[in-house]
Amino acid sequence: MDPLSALSLAANVLQFIEFTGGLLSTSVEVYKSTTGASNASIALEEIREQLSSLSDRLLAGTANIRSSASELALKSIAASCSADCVRILTVLNDLKVQDGSHRAWKSLRAALKLAWKGEQEIERLTNRLKDRQSMMTLHICAISNEWLQKSHQQLRGLEKQNKILQLQYLDKLNEISSQIRDVKLRINKSKISGLDSTFSASDLDDLTTRVSLVSVAERDITKEQAILSSLDFDYRPARHENIPEAHARTFSWIFEAPDSKVKRANSFVTWLRESGGVFWISGKPGSGKSTLMKFLASHTQTRDAVQSWASPGKVVIASHFFWSTGVSMQKSALGLFRSLLYEIFRQCPELIAEACPSRWEANDLSHAAGRNWTLKELVECFQAIKANETSPAKFCFFVDGLDEFDGDYVEISQFLTEIAESPRIKLCVASRPLNEFQDQFGVNKSSMISIHELTRKDILNYARSRLQEHPRWSILGLDVQAAESFLAKIVDMAHGVFLWVTLVTQSLRSGLTNDDTMEDLNARLDSLPRSLEAFYQQMLDSVDPIYHRKSAELLQIQKARLDSSPGWPTPWAIVLLHEREYADPDYAVTMSRKKFKCDEVTSYCEQATRRLNAKCRGLLEIRRDALEYIHRTASDYLNKPELVDYIRSRSGEGYNAHLSLLRGYVACLKMGVPRTMGTRKGTREGDKDMCAEAVFSISLHFAKIARRGGIDDAVIFKLVNCLDEIAMSMVHREKGGDLFERLDIWSTPIASLCGPLRFSPFVNSLIWTESADYAATKLSGDADYFRRVPRPALWYFVVRRQTLTWDPSATKFLHLLLQNGHDPNETFMHEPEYHRNILEPQGINYWKGDLYKSYQTIWYPEVGSYGPPEMTSAWFGFLTTCGICGHFGFRRRVESELYRHCEVSNSPFGYPRLACFNTALKWGVYSSLLQYGANPNAHPTPFTTAWADFVRFAIKYPSEVWEASRYLETLDNFFKYGADLGASTVGFTLLPGDDSSHMPLRMITGWDTFCESLEDLTGSETEKELKFISQITIKMIKQAISTRWPLGRLHSVIKKVFPEKLYQPMLDLISESQAREDPNARGKRQLEDTNTEVESKRLKPDSIDVTMT
Repeated sequence: MDPLSALSLAANVLQFIEFTGGLLSTSVEVYKSTTGASNASIALEEIREQLSSLSDRLLAGTANIRSSASELALKSIAASCSADCVRILTVLNDLKVQDGSHRAWKSLRAALKLAWKGEQEIERLTNRLKDRQSMMTLHICAISNEWLQKSHQQLRGLEKQNKILQLQYLDKLNEISSQIRDVKLRINKSKISGLDSTFSASDLDDLTTRVSLVSVAERDITKEQAILSSLDFDYRPARHENIPEAHARTFSWIFEAPDSKVKRANSFVTWLRESGGVFWISGKPGSGKSTLMKFLASHTQTRDAVQSWASPGKVVIASHFFWSTGVSMQKSALGLFRSLLYEIFRQCPELIAEACPSRWEANDLSHAAGRNWTLKELVECFQAIKANETSPAKFCFFVDGLDEFDGDYVEISQFLTEIAESPRIKLCVASRPLNEFQDQFGVNKSSMISIHELTRKDILNYARSRLQEHPRWSILGLDVQAAESFLAKIVDMAHGVFLWVTLVTQSLRSGLTNDDTMEDLNARLDSLPRSLEAFYQQMLDSVDPIYHRKSAELLQIQKARLDSSPGWPTPWAIVLLHEREYADPDYAVTMSRKKFKCDEVTSYCEQATRRLNAKCRGLLEIRRDALEYIHRTASDYLNKPELVDYIRSRSGEGYNAHLSLLRGYVACLKMGVPRTMGTRKGTREGDKDMCAEAVFSISLHFAKIARRGGIDDAVIFKLVNCLDEIAMSMVHREKGGDLFERLDIWSTPIASLCGPLRFSPFVNSLIWTESADYAATKLSGDADYFRRVPRPALWYFVVRRQTLTWDPSATKFLHLLLQNGHDPNETFMHEPEYHRNILEPQGINYWKGDLYKSYQTIWYPEVGSYGPPEMTSAWFGFLTTCGICGHFGFRRRVESELYRHCEVSNSPFGYPRLACFNTALKWGVYSSLLQYGANPNAHPTPFTTAWADFVRFAIKYPSEVWEASRYLETLDNFFKYGADLGASTVGFTLLPGDDSSHMPLRMITGWDTFCESLEDLTGSETEKELKFISQITIKMIKQAISTRWPLGRLHSVIKKVFPEKLYQPMLDLISESQAREDPNARGKRQLEDTNTEVESKRLKPDSIDVTMT
C-alpha cells in the first residue's frame, strides 16, 4: 500500500474512533424515530448511516496491504474497528425495526446498555477505542517515516536530475523540501510526546494533505523530467560547442546605435525589441554566420532586447545548429524540433502537459517518455505552443545552417515561417544566400542582413590583432599609415569571408616568422588564392612531397570515418598511431595495454598537432581531442569526386582507410588516459555497457567495410580477436558483488570503458554487426560462444532489424545461429531498459507470453531502468519488429485499444518496420525460422496467432506487400510447418452484422480471423489488391480442404467481397471438393456451411483476466 492509501485508511480508523467515542461519552438523545428529531438530538438514522459508511471505508481500505509491520498493524486495527462498527450497527438496526412509541434514549450508551444488558461490554469498547487511538499515533509515525525516507530519496534524485537538465525548478523543489520538513516536524513532535500525544482525525487530514501535495508535485516533476530527457539526444549541443568563439570586439556593431555604416545591421536590434516573424542572416560560405549566431544566441544584450519585446512575460531563447557532417539528428527536422522543444520545456516545464497531452496523460512512463518521438508528434507540440494564448511566455529561436539541412529547403522554410506567424514566436535563421531561402526570407529587406557586407571592421580588427600579436611585426618598423594600408588591402581582398582572412593571416604570420620584409609580405598576400576552394587546393599542394602519402591517408581516414560513423570521433591519437602502421602493420595487435600519465598525454597531443599541421597544412586540425576539418567548406571541397581521386592517387597502393581506423581504434582501446576524450555526449552515468557496446560495434563496422574492400580475413580476424580480448577484460564473473559497482574505469582516447560486467559487450556487438564469418570461426571452437549474453543471441539479432532491412549478410548470420541450435521459440524474462531518470514505480500492464497480466514496475536505480519483466522469444520479437501484430479490423476497437495500451514495442508502424517485413519475405527469413521450429500457432498476444496475423496483415494492407509471390510462398511454408486453422485466441464476441466487438469473451479460431478480415474490406480496394487477396483466399480454401476444416460462412463472404470473375474459381474449388467428399465417411468433418457459433467457441467471462490497471 502506498503511504497515501495507508494514511487514508488511518484517517478512517481515527474518524470511527472519534465518532464512536463521542457518541458513547455524550448525553445527546437518540430518537428511535427517523423524523421529527430536534436540533439537540441525533437521529438514529444518521448514526446508522455514518457508521455504515465508515465500516465500508474500513473494509475497502484493507483490500491491498503490503506486508510491512506498521501496515499489518494498521490492517489489524482497521479490522477490529470494522467489527465493532458492525456490532453497533446491528444494535441500531434492531432498534430501528422494533415497534413502539417514539420514545428517546438519553444517549447511544443507554441504547447499547439495553441491548448488551449492562455496562461491561460498553466499557471494554470504550477502552479499546482509547488504546487504538494511542497505538494509531505510533503506526502513523512509522508509516510517515517510511514515506519521508522515500520522499527524501526521490527529492535528491529530482535535484540531481534538475542539475543535469538545468531545469528551472528551484522554487518547486524548495517548496517540496519545505513541505517535507513540516511533515517531519509534526512526526517528531508526536514521537517526543509519546503516548500522551495522539493524532486526531483533523491532524491526520492535514498530514495527508501535505503528503498528497508532495507526492503529486514529485510525480509531476518526475514526469516532466522524463519527457524532457526523452527529447534529448547524443550530440545535441556538439555543433554549438564546436563553433569557435567570436574574436574579441567582433560583431559588436550589431548592437550599436544606428549610423550610416550599421543602419542595416541595426534593423536586427529593432526586430529583437519590437518585431516578430523571421529575421534572415545571409552570408557567403566562411563569412562567419555560425559564429555570429552563436554570439547572438548567448549574448546578454540579445536577451535584454528580446525581454523588452516579451515584457511583462518571460522570454525563452532556444537555438539549433544544423551540421551537414554530423549524425542524422544534427541535420534533420527531427533534430531541429527536438532541440527547440528541449529548450522550451527546460525553461518552461509548465508547458509540457498542454503541449504533449498524450504523453502527459499516459498511465506509465514507458508511454510518456519511453517511446520514440515522431516528426508528426513534434510538429503537433509546436502547433500547441503556437495556439496557446494563456501562457505569458514568448519565444525567440535561433536556427543556424539551414543550407546544411538534409531535407527540402522550401518545406523547412515554409514551416518556420508558419511557426513565426504567432505574435508570441520569432525566429532568426542563418544560411547561405540560396534561391530557396531568398524567395522565402529575402522579400522584406528590413528583416535581413548579409553578413559579408557588414564585417569589414571586424575583419580589420581581427587581421590587425593577429599580425600585431606576432613579435616580429613591430620589427618591420612600419608607420601607422603603411600598416593600416596593408591591413585595408587584406580586408578588400577578403570580400567579407572571415575564413579566408583566417587562412591569410596564418600565412602572413609564417612569413613574419621567416623574417619577411614588407615587400615579401605584400608579395605573399598577392600570391594567395582569392577563393576558399583555391586556397584549399594551394594548402593541399603545399604539403611537402615527403608527406604526400601520409597526408593523403590521414585525409582518407577522416573521410572514411565521417562516411561510415559520423557520430563517433577520429581520436587525436590516430595521427601518431598511423605513423606506426608503416613500420609495423600489426602494431595494434602487438602493442601492450598501457596507462599514460597526464603529462605524457599532453606531450603526445602536442606532437600529434605539430605532425598534423605539417602533413595536412591546416586542412585538418585537432579540436576537442578529435580530428575535424577546418571548416565545412573544406569538407565539401575535399569530398568532390575529382579531389577524392586525386587524394587517393597520393596514397599507397591498395590502401584501405577503414583498416587504418580499425587498427587505430584497437590501439586506442589499449591506451589508458587520465580523462575521457571523445566520449559520447548524453551518456548517463551507469550506461557503461551501452557505451562499450557502441565502441565495439563501430570497430566491427570498420572491420566489415575493410573486409569488403579486399583485406584478407587473417588480418581482420587478428584485430577482431583483440577487440574480443579487450571486452573480456571488462568481465568479472564473481557471484555476489554489485554488478554496477565502478571498480574499473578504463578511459581511452575514444570513450570510457567501465567494468566490471557479467557479459562481454563484444558478443552483443558481434551480433549487432552481423559479422557472420568471424562468428563462424568462434563457433567452430566454442559452440556456446553466443550463449554468453544475458538474453538469447537470436532474440538480440532479430529485434535489431526493427529499423533495418534484411539482406544476404543478415540472413547468413541468422542461418549461422539457427544451425548452431539457437531456438526461435526459447522464452526468457526480458526487462525493458530505458536510460532515463524515472518516476517512482508505476503499475504497467504488459503481455507475458500468451497471457495478459499486470505487473508492478521494477525499479533499478543503479542503471535508471524500469519496466516489468516480459516473457518473450526471438520468434515473438521478430513478429513484432516486422510490424504485423495487432492490426485488428475496424470493428475490433476494444482489442486494438488493449493491444495499443499493452504493446511493449513503441515503434509506430511505418517504413522501417514495413521494410523489415518485406525484406524478411524476400530473403526467406520467415521460412527459415519456421524450418528451424518457430511455432506458426504461437500467441504473441492473447488476441493473435503468428500465422493469423500474417494473413490478416496482407488482407488489410495488400498494397504494403511488395512481392506477392514471395508472400504466397511464405504462406505455404506456414502451413507446411504446422499452421492450424483451428488455433484459438481470446477475443470479444463479433457476430456478422455487429458494428463492434463486445462481451462475452470467446475463443476465436484462426479461420474466424481470416473470415473477419475479408468482411472488413471496405470496397475501395483496387483490382490488383483484390486479385492478391483472392490468391490468399484460394490458398486458405485449399488448406481447409486438405485438413477437412469446415468452411463456415466463407461461401457467403466471398460473394460479397469479390467480383464474380474472382469468386467463381473459389466456388468451383469448393464444389469440386464437395463432389469428391464421401458423405458417409466416419470421423471426418463435412465441408459444409456451419453456424458462427460452431466456429467460435463460447468462453466464460471469468475464465481469463482482462482487467486493465
